[in-house]
Amino acid sequence: GTIEPRKAQASLTFAFARLADEHPGSRLVLVGDGGSEYAAALRAAVARMPLAPGRIEIVATASRTSPWYEIADAFALPSDLESMPRSILEAMAFGLPVLAADAFGITEIVADGANGIVCEPRCLGSLTAALGAVLDLPPHELAALGRGASATVRPARDSSGYARDYLRMLEQLGRGGVRAEPANPWT
Repeated sequence: GTIEPRKAQASLTFAFARLADEHPGSRLVLVGDGGSEYAAALRAAVARMPLAPGRIEIVATASRTSPWYEIADAFALPSDLESMPRSILEAMAFGLPVLAADAFGITEIVADGANGIVCEPRCLGSLTAALGAVLDLPPHELAALGRGASATVRPARDSSGYARDYLRMLEQLGRGGVRAEPANPWT
């Protein structure tokens, strides 16, 4: 992912800052700083927040995201404009419950209370309440949401089926049995 305005990382940061004192062991890590003006402004805002150093961390865009998913307890993407972000699918495949805004397409995969928590888009109060709900969950309930997340994405979105289909098409192409391009209905 990337840090950009439509992904609402600033709102997430402010929501976390509101809750940080109630959850002293929690940290917020935002991965995806590509050097944009928005990311620079977010860094400056975080530097002015009266939080202990390291409570909110902004890190560069990562070519390998798996280490970040492996150390996380939950994943948040409160975007106000999305379709089906790969980062949510990846997080769920890693067994992470997802906090997401009810933006277009998100609730097709994130079911409130089953595999994550859903909040209203562009509403800091709703986001703060949803983040508070995630932070308040006992470990066994957080783990149950994570299992629900994993169960949602793994069977239906296993890429091995795609790989088999592509392999079969390539083999057929090699034998001359499949057209590389669809037929033109106008000729």
